[in-house]
Amino acid sequence: MKWLRGDRGNAAIEAGIIAPALIAFLSLVFLVGRIVLARAAVDEAARDAARQASISRTAAAARSQALNTGTTTLINNDLHCSEFSVDTGGPDLDAQFAKPIGTLAQVHVTVTCVVSYADLGYPWLPGSKKITSEFWSVIDWWRPR
Repeated sequence: MKWLRGDRGNAAIEAGIIAPALIAFLSLVFLVGRIVLARAAVDEAARDAARQASISRTAAAARSQALNTGTTTLINNDLHCSEFSVDTGGPDLDAQFAKPIGTLAQVHVTVTCVVSYADLGYPWLPGSKKITSEFWSVIDWWRPR
């Protein structure tokens, strides 16, 4: 049994070597998960904002509804954006709502959110990711505008 004495302490050394790699891998998993969930939330916000804008009666109401709905969707998904914007297409939105009844008109919404990595709790992981999503929704053909 004398040959077993030379193996004492090997488990501690192995754990000391493997632990940093394991921590780095888990950090990467959390980061990728954060990005995937943030992208899904921004996609949902763009879809909801476009749908709410498309059922509005005027372009001004559509802009307001898109902003409110996009903000609410991101808050409900617990996503905190350091920068946030909802773009409804500017003057093109007015032109879409000015089209005559019975013609194709649609709302285009772009939601942009800058997600910070700081709230993950890793001091060595600075920075942020800009996530943009866009969605189109058709305005009801036969509804008065």
